[in-house]
This record gives sequence, C-alpha cells and structure tokens, in this order.
Amino acid sequence: MKSKILLLTMIFIVDFSNAQDVKFGVKGGLNISTLTRISSDREKMGDVSDEGKVAFHIGGMANISLTNSFSIQPELLYSLQGAHSENNSAKADLALHYISIPVMANLHLGFFKIEVGPQVSFLTSSVVSGEVLGVGGSKNIKDMLNTVDFGVNLGLGAEIQKISLDARLNIGLSDIVKDNPTDIKVINAVYQLSLGYYF
Repeated sequence: MKSKILLLTMIFIVDFSNAQDVKFGVKGGLNISTLTRISSDREKMGDVSDEGKVAFHIGGMANISLTNSFSIQPELLYSLQGAHSENNSAKADLALHYISIPVMANLHLGFFKIEVGPQVSFLTSSVVSGEVLGVGGSKNIKDMLNTVDFGVNLGLGAEIQKISLDARLNIGLSDIVKDNPTDIKVINAVYQLSLGYYF
C-alpha cells in the first residue's frame, strides 16, 4: 500500500514546463481531528475519543494549471492533530505534530472545485497529556508511533481571484502505532477548513 501511495504521488508531480500557469500561495486554517480504530471485529471499531481535537494547519502551496478546468496542487503544511477526550473528573489529549505533503488533483467548475489526492506526513513530535482529579502530567511518545503516515484527501473548494477556500477530509491509510501487536489498526482522521491566498 505504501509503495502504491508513493507511486501515485510521483505521478501527480508534473514538469512545470508543461503547465499553462503556475501560481504560489500560502494557506492556513482549522483542524478537527480524531483517531479511528479499524478492526475485523466490528465491536472494536470506532473513534478513539468522543470529541474531536481542535487545532490548526499552516503552510504553502503551488497551483499548476494543466487546462482551464484541471490543475495539480502540491502543498507543504505543518499540521497539529491527534485526539481529545474529557469528562467531569479527567481529560486526556494526544498532540501529533506532522509535516504533511498533500498533492491534490483539482477539477474546476467555474469558481468551484473538486479535489482529491494522496498525502504523506512525517511525525516530528508526539505528546500525550492528561489530568485526573486535578493532577496532571505529560509524556513524549514519539518512539511508540510510526514516523511516516500515508493518507488520501477528498474535498471541495472555491477560488475567487487570489482567494482560495477549501473544506477537506484526510483519511489515514496506515497504522500510526509502531509494531502494533493487535488486530486493531489506528488511523488518523482530520477535517480541515482552509483559507489561502495566491501571490
């Protein structure tokens, strides 16, 4: 699966000289993320936490127009995501810090666009923190997680002159837990709302 994602990413990276137009920009916005369990046992499936972790992403992008209705958009983003859970007596938070490289294929329909594409992310830091009855602590757990995460993005957006708006879902394809001994696969799931500006 990982080799297939890498191959798709390489296919989507095109020669700039063949593009009609190339424009660069910056973007940022809201992340609402959680971790999802995938298992052959349906009773073990579902989100790790009942609440989404609210965080952000920020970075740069290049939009490469191949025709009037089709473009390729590679991006380089810092993305803070993970999971969050809280009740009356305890709370827990997992912060996953990624450098993400999505490569989106955009179908333009007037001002609107449909986007889909692969993504590879590199984990730079991971901290789990918690508090029970007012007593808290935190721990770095990066060594327990895989440092590379593969995923796919699906989204809708709009472009009005130099302004870009996107609503995107990123679904992880690989288990984030290193050497996971169970049949439960833990994947990232992130909803993103973005505002971008082209120079």
